[in-house]
Amino acid sequence: MILAALQKEIKELAQAISSEQQPMDATLLLARIQVIYEKAAALKYLQEHPESLGTPQNNPEVTPGMDTIIHMLPQMDEPNETPPMDSADFWKSSADQSPTESGSTKPNKTVNDLLGGRFRLDLNDRLMYTKQLFEGRGEDLDQVLSQLMTLESAQLAHELMEHWVSPEYPHWDQKQEIVQRFLSWIDRQFD
Repeated sequence: MILAALQKEIKELAQAISSEQQPMDATLLLARIQVIYEKAAALKYLQEHPESLGTPQNNPEVTPGMDTIIHMLPQMDEPNETPPMDSADFWKSSADQSPTESGSTKPNKTVNDLLGGRFRLDLNDRLMYTKQLFEGRGEDLDQVLSQLMTLESAQLAHELMEHWVSPEYPHWDQKQEIVQRFLSWIDRQFD
């Protein structure tokens, strides 16, 4: 019963993403995909460990809630044989994938891996850079951070900032100290 409900929720969430008419912000898209991933991981765990669905004999209606399952996720072992899912293969079922796709040995990357680590600003810096450098437009800062995440070196990041970002904000000439602080922060992200 809980397995069918989880499968239904996952399908509904995936359909909501695929039926979105307007371009979706990458941060929102990643958050929605993370919810799908968490529910799929819970489903996989419950399918592999059906004994965890056992209910007390005195009340057969009681099933573990999603909060309980989500708290179990960090304790579960990540199998090494699970292939990473390419964005083009996101909507394919495992039955649709060829054996060469399922035999891939690329490391798995979770949403937390993608969002964690590089290019995470603390709240004070985020507010300061948004107000002082991006004229109060947080979405502009987010877009720059997204572009920076795609780059492989600090040199490329500096070129992006110099040739594409700073010309959009001519007031940066008067805020050299904050600009230098922002550029130093970017350099540290590539260390």
